Amino acid sequence: MEGPRQERNEVGGDLAGGHIYKAGGDIAAGDMYKVHEVLPSGLRQLIVDHKSSLEQGETDKLEAFIDELNHFTKPAGADGIQGLTWKLQQGGMEAHIERAIRLKELFNKMLHRDLLTTAAQKLFSYILALVELRFRQKISPLVGTMSPEELEAVTLAEVIEPIRIELNVEGYPLSPHIIEGMLFFLGGNCYVRWHQ
Repeated sequence: MEGPRQERNEVGGDLAGGHIYKAGGDIAAGDMYKVHEVLPSGLRQLIVDHKSSLEQGETDKLEAFIDELNHFTKPAGADGIQGLTWKLQQGGMEAHIERAIRLKELFNKMLHRDLLTTAAQKLFSYILALVELRFRQKISPLVGTMSPEELEAVTLAEVIEPIRIELNVEGYPLSPHIIEGMLFFLGGNCYVRWHQ
């Protein structure tokens, strides 16, 4: 059987021998994927602002730290144990003391080098808060139930590496050493601890 046959047609609109589909938008016979512009995440925006201020050589001539960063640079409270060395000793992590102090200083130098802009302060405040939160949620409940080596492995897997990956994805690659230095910086100021 032959389909409809059309010859010498004059039309002012559509002409088809089959179906005509019209839509005010997209039509797809299978999967259709649309890419929409993604609005920057809070972290991504902090990174963009920080990079922009570095590229332009801007400094805000800051008189004081922003409150969020100031929060982490002062001791959180007395837990009866002063200093990072004592905290690590109380947690049975004597073997980590020298490395912890070195990494804490590495981060501390980076922090003080980049403190000239509000953008840098906001970025470091955010990352420090992320480190502290993840440690408190994932590691603090395990303190006293694991060996120092096990605790270190879980800290790497649950705190340091996920944060490093997130920062890398957002365009601000930090080494695991810097993030671990942040952790020891927080430990020295009583925000995280390896003892009960």
